Amino acid sequence: MRNSILLFAATMCIMMFACIVHGASLDTALYKTKVILPKTVSFTFTSGGDLICPVNPNAIVKINAAGEKFRIAGNGLPLSQPYFSGEDIPAALAQMFDVQSAVVTSKGELIIADTRNRRIRKVDTRGIISTIAGAETGVRSSQIVDGKRAFGSPLPCIVQVHSVGQEIYFSTDPCTSTSYYPTDIFKITADGLIYHVAGDKEGTISSKDRKASGTKLAAFQQFTITKDGKELYIAETSANRIRKVDLKTGEISTVIGTGSSGFSGDKLPAIQALVNVPSGIAIDSYTNDIYISDSYNNRIRKVDSKSGIITTVAGVDNVVHDKMKGEGFSQDGGYAALARLDFPTYLEFAPNGDLYFIEKTGYGKLSRCPKGSVPNTKTGKCTIVQKNPFEEAADQELNLNEFIDRIVEKKSFNGKLIKSIRKALKNLRDLE
Repeated sequence: MRNSILLFAATMCIMMFACIVHGASLDTALYKTKVILPKTVSFTFTSGGDLICPVNPNAIVKINAAGEKFRIAGNGLPLSQPYFSGEDIPAALAQMFDVQSAVVTSKGELIIADTRNRRIRKVDTRGIISTIAGAETGVRSSQIVDGKRAFGSPLPCIVQVHSVGQEIYFSTDPCTSTSYYPTDIFKITADGLIYHVAGDKEGTISSKDRKASGTKLAAFQQFTITKDGKELYIAETSANRIRKVDLKTGEISTVIGTGSSGFSGDKLPAIQALVNVPSGIAIDSYTNDIYISDSYNNRIRKVDSKSGIITTVAGVDNVVHDKMKGEGFSQDGGYAALARLDFPTYLEFAPNGDLYFIEKTGYGKLSRCPKGSVPNTKTGKCTIVQKNPFEEAADQELNLNEFIDRIVEKKSFNGKLIKSIRKALKNLRDLE
């Protein structure tokens, strides 16, 4: 079976090579493969509102408004250990390993956390992939030196990537297990240099508010940055609080939670509230309100940007976690404030203001609450976008025609690209 997959992939490479050289159009070429959507880790959006999801195995898929799914990066080959291939070639031919995150820049480029390959990769608007940070060898966060060039510098596992302006932010994990618990955040500047932003590069807990670079952070899951690029927020999962970093001064402070686990504080200042394993965080760019996944309390909570008051906007009393079927919304299309959630985790706002989130324990249900729907109990109805994706493997398609026409139209093929495609073919043969 594996050999047939490799043979088919190699055939696709040859067909693409022929199309690029001769300017032909491959109208009927559709690549169908079994994938699982979406991986219950993260997701992001294009400026037009299309979903971008890491999938299993080792690829990234775009889902448009019509529900059509296209593999846009990664060849999807299932591997048992890290393997890296594909530099300056079509992104859909590249080998990645255990992708945890991706983000779309303001220029329309796709930035990928190729996690266990310890690299950050970029897919340009032509669909060509390249490495912008990392190397073959890996290091711990404490070994990264400020001011070094990101490209070619050894890195730890890259867990989450985020883009603001011309800068890229990313969190790191030492890669000591199959689960990821980042404790540091770095950034890559517009000139390609790497700098430490938050954490002390060691990972033990500190409750002091001071400079973010040097403050010990507990293991966290998600971080986000305001649209204006002035503030960075960290859902410090293991410490039961939310931290804010002023990116101009470098100061860090606690804005939600006391550091103790529990549930309390609705309609009180957020700094007095108890939260329990906050795993996700997102900023509403329309209001600057902060939304968090209070995961063990099975709620999504909001902090008003003007008053600092915290309230529950989705979820009710705790539910019993059922790993086999999950809980999720008690009824699809039901009110957010009355929903029964099952360990909500990753949060993200779509460009139009809709709020999306994943329920982890329920095998990764992805749900959407339309803009303004939370916490309105009269009109605040939310729907499940993808139900139990870990149990649903469906045929997905890659339309090669669109990709090839784009390359030919822009005359972006050259000797280097042709050589890279030949190299990709050799790598596929080597995997056999």
